Amino acid sequence: MEKLNQRIVEFHDMEDVAEFVNAAGKCEFDVNVISGNLYVDAKSLLGVMSMGFARRLRVQYRDSDQMFEQELQKFCVA
Repeated sequence: MEKLNQRIVEFHDMEDVAEFVNAAGKCEFDVNVISGNLYVDAKSLLGVMSMGFARRLRVQYRDSDQMFEQELQKFCVA
């Protein structure tokens, strides 16, 4: 069974969200963004935008991809 990866991120503007969604879209595995009980597909620009800006969000995924994790690191806060 694959390990569950989680990171805490924060997006400050539309460009951050677009860059993150673009990176997630290149993954062959599911990536979710979570806030409380709300889960959205990280590959959905509108879904991630609906989570808002300047809020801490949890990104969850079950596989690994070095390029994605490099991009993700730009937004990590914890």
